[in-house]
Parts: sequence; structure tokens; C-alpha cells
Amino acid sequence: MIPRSLVLILLVALALACFGCGNSNAIKVTGKLLQAGQPYVPPAGQRVVVTLYVVDVKDASGKRIPAQEPFHGYYDPKDGTFVVPSPDGHGIPPGQYRISIFQGLTREGESKVLPDHKGTSRKAPGNNRETDFFEGLFGPTTSPIVREVTQLAELIVDLDKEAPAAKQAAKQAETEKRKRERQQSGD
Repeated sequence: MIPRSLVLILLVALALACFGCGNSNAIKVTGKLLQAGQPYVPPAGQRVVVTLYVVDVKDASGKRIPAQEPFHGYYDPKDGTFVVPSPDGHGIPPGQYRISIFQGLTREGESKVLPDHKGTSRKAPGNNRETDFFEGLFGPTTSPIVREVTQLAELIVDLDKEAPAAKQAAKQAETEKRKRERQQSGD
């Protein structure tokens, strides 16, 4: 039989060790996507993926986390909410993040699209699970949605307000790309 004092010491040591578990400054991020002032619910057969990409973030030790490091979220299509728990489930470090939003087909949606196009063309259908119905407006490097995560708070993303900025940024990026191509070709 183990002496009661030894059990008590082990329990105290275990409790103290757990205080050191995880990142003490980690934030469990929650949020909501809105459109027309209501929670955004994707059409039937489509899914939404929300990912936060590092812009300027330091870990608990003060070391800078590489830019574009992804923190994947879980989106609830029933109520337009998402949570970004981090890989270890404790939360993500505070800092600045770019919010990427991808909307594509679910497996069921894709299986419905494929039979609809069977026999109509030799080409594969234009839409598959990799097709982004937001057309890259809110991509990992193109999304204009950048938020500072500093405390336990809900991130609200209004797609109606963010889409014009995203379209303008995409237009500007396309103009710059054409300009670079002309310069490279010697025009």
C-alpha cells in the first residue's frame, strides 16, 4: 500500500506540472462569417474552410513564427461560426493574422456535379472540390482580411464589407502582374 503522504505529493506535483502545459498566452479564437447582416450559410453541397495565416506573430518564448504559418479553423455551416483551436487545442499565439476563406464543393456536392456533366463534354467539369467559389478573393496571400488577435474575442467577418476590398486588391494584383510581364518581355 502506498503511503497517503506520497500520494498527496504525487498529486501536487502532477497539478503543478499541468500548470506548465500548453501556451500560457494562447488564445482560442472564435468567429462568425456574416452576409447581409446574417450568419453566412453556404449553399447546399458546398463547404467553407477558414484558416488564419501568420502575418506578425511571436510564440510564448518571443520567437517570431514564420509568415504564412497556417492555423486551421473548424466552420459550422449551420450558424456561420468558426473556431481556431490550434494544433494542440490550447489556442494560438496573439498577433496579426490574415483570414483566408475558401468555399468549395463537399463530396456530396461534387458527386452531384459530376453525373450532371457526364456525356456532355469530353472535358472534366469546371467545378470540383478544389474550385474556390470566392475565386481566390480571400486566399492565403490575397485576402485583405487581416486581424489582430490579442485576447479571447470573437472575430466578425462581414463578407459584404470585405468583398469590395478583396476585388480591388485582386484587380491591383492583376495590373501589377501584367506590368511585370510587359517589363520582362522587354516592352
